[in-house]
Formats: sequence, structure tokens, C-alpha cells
Amino acid sequence: MSIEIKIKKKRLYAILSLSVIILLLSTLAFYISHLNKEKQIIEYKSAVYSSLLCQFSCPVKEILIKEQKNIVPDPECISLCTRKLKENNLDQNKFNEKDLLNDNLLSDIDTSINQCRKDNTDENTSNINYEKYYKCNVEKLISLKNKYNYLNTL
Repeated sequence: MSIEIKIKKKRLYAILSLSVIILLLSTLAFYISHLNKEKQIIEYKSAVYSSLLCQFSCPVKEILIKEQKNIVPDPECISLCTRKLKENNLDQNKFNEKDLLNDNLLSDIDTSINQCRKDNTDENTSNINYEKYYKCNVEKLISLKNKYNYLNTL
């Protein structure tokens, strides 16, 4: 006993067309979601970069801390720079470490800051020349714009 299933050609074409459309829409939705995530990652990294550049660009002041004069960035300026970052409501927890480190911007920032610290630390006293240290960081951060084109939109 064999059962024959007869499907009209029009109905078969309609089912195949519908399947192809569903597949294309699913692919498009996935691609748009991926692009949106990439955009959010770039926005997050750009905001962190801008905040750091702003902080290192703050004017320095001589402040007495524990009976010792220290040169530090203007606290009001630092507060303004960090407030701007917080106002963007960017949440780093939305992204995994792999997403954030996909192009080395954050590690290049870290390397630049550490190199400036090393270059401006007196080996004998371990004192940092903060005025030169902050200037060095600004220069190195600005130079990263050549490597990461998306920072040029800031």
C-alpha cells in the first residue's frame, strides 16, 4: 500500500519561496544584530578613550597631600571628564572581554600609559614628573587615532 502525495507546482513553489524568504530574513536579522553590537562596542571604547584623553588634558595643580606637595590634575576637570562618561550610560558588562579586546585599543591605551609612567619616573627616587607624564599621555593617546580610525569621529 503506497500513499501518494500530490502537490501542485504552484503550492510547491510558494512553500520553497516562503522558506527562502524566511532564511534571508533570519540572516538579515542576525547581520543587523551583529552590526548593532559592533557599533555599541565602538561607542563604548570611543567614550572610554575620550574620557581618558579629557582627564590627561586637565590642567595640573600643586596640591598639599599628607604634608607633601603633589602635582595632580584639577579635580573639578577630572570630575567633569568622568561625569561625561557616566552620562553616556555605557555598560561594559554588556560586552565580553573578547569583544572589547578585538582590536587592541584598550591594551594599546594601557601600554601607552605605562610607557609614559616609566619614561617620566625618576629611577633614583621613584618620583613621577606628573606634568610631563600627563603631556606624554595626551600625545600618545592622540597618536592612537592614526591606528584606530573610528576615534577620528570624536
